[in-house]
Amino acid sequence: MLFLAALAACDEDPSLELRLAADPAQGNAPFSVRFTADHAAPVESDLLYNWDFGDGEQSDETSPRHRFDTPGEYVVSAKVKDQSEGVEGLAR
Repeated sequence: MLFLAALAACDEDPSLELRLAADPAQGNAPFSVRFTADHAAPVESDLLYNWDFGDGEQSDETSPRHRFDTPGEYVVSAKVKDQSEGVEGLAR
């Protein structure tokens, strides 16, 4: 059984609060998941995304799909940066 843990938001900057979601959030390996990161901040420019899937793989897509091939628990994090404001948020 594969289980994705720690997807609750914890932001570094209060002006960019993030909420992560995984669909689906658990299953058997090999297991494909679509991730999204919603923010509750008024940002004026494009956002840069940096996802870390906890298995050595990363993505810079807005809403990446990732496949977990090995059973286990993974801590997935996303760091989002507003290019013009220099505001960052981190969620796990």
